[in-house]
Amino acid sequence: MGERALAFMKTAQRQKNPFFIQMSYHALHYPENARASTIATFAEAGRSGNKANNANKDRRGITWDLDDGVGRLEQQHQLSSRCSGPNANGDL
Repeated sequence: MGERALAFMKTAQRQKNPFFIQMSYHALHYPENARASTIATFAEAGRSGNKANNANKDRRGITWDLDDGVGRLEQQHQLSSRCSGPNANGDL
């Protein structure tokens, strides 16, 4: 979802078109949707013997992925040289 939003923003900015994106994240309700590489990172961290860390690797993974996606969208928004209206200073 974030990749499509980034592509949409970049296209609109290149074409100098205004745009609106509404991101309605529901991913935290489905932690099994975390990227396999992210889950593997948290699974490795859970090998320390802490059962709670390992049990929550999916939830930690999807939270990480969601936060990463939001950060990338915010970064692209701030890089935009064509922002008008009340958020012209880059604030979200």
